[in-house]
Amino acid sequence: MVSSLTWIAHDRDEHDRVNRILASLKQSEARDELGLGAVRDSLADQLFPGTSTIQTRIRYFLIVPWCHQHIESRGVGHPRFAREVEKLERDLIAPLLDHEDVAGVFGRVTGRAVKRLPSSVYWAGLAAWKIRKQDLSQSAYARQIDQFYARRKAVDSKDDGEATRDPYATMWDPDLPKPPADFPERLDLNLTHLEAEFLRDRIHAAHRHSMLSRLAIAPTLAPLDEIDFPWDYPTVNQFSPGLREILNHAQMLSEIMWGAALLYNWMLSRLPAPEETRDRLDEIEAARAADLTQWREGILIGTGGLERLASWDLVRLREFCRHPGHKVTDRTWKFLRTWRERVLLTKGQVEQDQTACELIRQRELDMKRKRGRSRFKNDSLRAIWNGSAGTGRMRFRWNTVCQELLDLHDGLART
Repeated sequence: MVSSLTWIAHDRDEHDRVNRILASLKQSEARDELGLGAVRDSLADQLFPGTSTIQTRIRYFLIVPWCHQHIESRGVGHPRFAREVEKLERDLIAPLLDHEDVAGVFGRVTGRAVKRLPSSVYWAGLAAWKIRKQDLSQSAYARQIDQFYARRKAVDSKDDGEATRDPYATMWDPDLPKPPADFPERLDLNLTHLEAEFLRDRIHAAHRHSMLSRLAIAPTLAPLDEIDFPWDYPTVNQFSPGLREILNHAQMLSEIMWGAALLYNWMLSRLPAPEETRDRLDEIEAARAADLTQWREGILIGTGGLERLASWDLVRLREFCRHPGHKVTDRTWKFLRTWRERVLLTKGQVEQDQTACELIRQRELDMKRKRGRSRFKNDSLRAIWNGSAGTGRMRFRWNTVCQELLDLHDGLART
């Protein structure tokens, strides 16, 4: 039996939100089997504000507003405005694919049938970087487009000898670089020098204390393909104390929850199952046991992880996570505290600790019981489980950020 997911979207914004969630679930880092996603995303937003795991290339931060401005320039009103913007986003797939560098092009595989459009993916980031000036959803913007036109017309009609700017007459930063002269017929994902300067300056102005800003304004970048995690960046010790503290919390969360995810999968492999699946489950059990050994010896013991874990201040972590956008429940904090206690008490021998195993089992049941999605209870879900659910280590969007930083610095290097 093939599993499926159905939902009723009551408006375009809800449809886009659900598509972003579904897309994020395809990212190995984003799988949140044990419910720590709110803590992870809270830290990621402070390190790399405006980013998300489903972003691809940084020039889309300009392409999205260019699309809207292009349709605005034709005076298209509501209700056609949203449809015309969507059509233009799909029309851009062909010119974007007409280049050697097509990595990260939306629609590279599915063409015009792509379900996730750049505007839905970058909308929140455009606000975070203050390129989008109005706090409106895409659909609200489209519904109010005629009001934008009216305000603009009122400004243009004034004849007082001075340039007048109504901040509510446009959605976009007035200093946004112009699109290429042959837009939208021709387009690629490479920033010009002027565009790169604009994005660098917006990142720094909006989030000057973030790691994203530090690396955006850096004269050069370290070899990013050799750096697996943001806390391994070679100049971390030159960051501010506050930023280093956030990175320490991120590292601790990544290290400790990797072990929890490995234990979760190891436990699933040992549940009663049909005889014909036993060989496969035995292989999974052996693989996860080896991973747990690597986690224990390579991180907890080999790199001083137990000492770092013992000094980890969860009260401070909770303070860092107290900001709008991410609600972390008391139950989640209790789970994290208890899991840390078991790891420290057992020195990482969690698979031999009945209390640790029961903690993981109960956490997953609590997270998924209402929807009947617990693999501990749902045989059909366990039958299609691949043995590594959620075992990708938390990287806090590092892979996405590396690509966007490379794009940015490549643009800055152009003359």
